[in-house]
Amino acid sequence: MIPDTAGTVLSESQVRAFQKCNQLYAFGGGVEYNLNTSIFKSTIEMMIVDALKRPIDNPKLSFPKYLNRSMVKHKVHEDLLFGQIQDMMSTMSYRLTDFWDVFKADNFIPVVGPRHFRTIVSKTPIDVYVSCVFMQKQNKTLNILDFTPYASEHAQVNDVMLYIKMKAIEAFQRKDKRITPVRIHSVGLTEGDVFLYRSFTYKDLQQELLERTTKLVKGIEIGMDMPSLPCKFYSC
Repeated sequence: MIPDTAGTVLSESQVRAFQKCNQLYAFGGGVEYNLNTSIFKSTIEMMIVDALKRPIDNPKLSFPKYLNRSMVKHKVHEDLLFGQIQDMMSTMSYRLTDFWDVFKADNFIPVVGPRHFRTIVSKTPIDVYVSCVFMQKQNKTLNILDFTPYASEHAQVNDVMLYIKMKAIEAFQRKDKRITPVRIHSVGLTEGDVFLYRSFTYKDLQQELLERTTKLVKGIEIGMDMPSLPCKFYSC
């Protein structure tokens, strides 16, 4: 049987849309980042790009420079008043410090990023976006930095893309019993400026989530996305 996904490559936004609601997926919807996470994400990614070229001296002192660049990229200055922009920069600076402290970035060496990788689940290729792959200095473990589009810890830990992204990167991990398996760090910022952070290995992910990921992709392959109007679950 030829799957419905034959000849196509799914994006992570499409996979998350199907996880949320198969009708949302059928109508071409997606799950996207909120503005706070988008700014936070691009700030970190700009720092990573520069750090790949040369080490950044005292990264915390560089936060305002990269944060301002990110806010310009997202055209925040066109939509907010000066006082609102100052409040946002202040809050974001605190959250960047939170991230730096909990992630312990000094323990890692950036290897590659930001970039897309491709992996296959069931019979379907999926493009995944990774902000950075780091190597841990002590044990050479590959660590993935990922930003979650979700606004709650429950949704964050049940995101099927956690497993898919780890699957995409594990092929690059050197096979050695002394090396810990690939770890993914999921980071997010809600619209209410609540900082979300969790890290996982395969062992940390519930078996139910691993099985649900494959089942979900198979659901897309067999066409379990027949839309109905009006949608009784979401006002998408």
